[in-house]
Amino acid sequence: LVRALVQVSQARQFLRDQAGAQGPLWRAIAIIERTQGLDGAALALPLRHLGSSLRLDGQLDKALVVLARGYEIARADSVANPHIAAIADGLGWTFERLGRTEEAQLFRDRNYLLRKIGSATYQL
Repeated sequence: LVRALVQVSQARQFLRDQAGAQGPLWRAIAIIERTQGLDGAALALPLRHLGSSLRLDGQLDKALVVLARGYEIARADSVANPHIAAIADGLGWTFERLGRTEEAQLFRDRNYLLRKIGSATYQL
């Protein structure tokens, strides 16, 4: 069910329906929190997509909170978590839109390094 909710959300994002994309993601997050707790690694994916949707919808402060939570959950899971680099990238873009360029660059650098680590991990 969670995967289906994320896919519905992605389709709505593709259609530029950010408000319609967010509802299924909030539902997916609630399901994961009930079944895996507030810091379950599976939260990284819907938090990543929700943060992106919020940013695209102009809700930058909310996006920042959601993406930061996703980043911490993914980081606690593993630096090889498949969503951590994309979340770092989302944080970089959000900080950029907020005019916080130093933090934006920090997360862009993290995104680059995390993609390198992920690439090396998958080559093993």
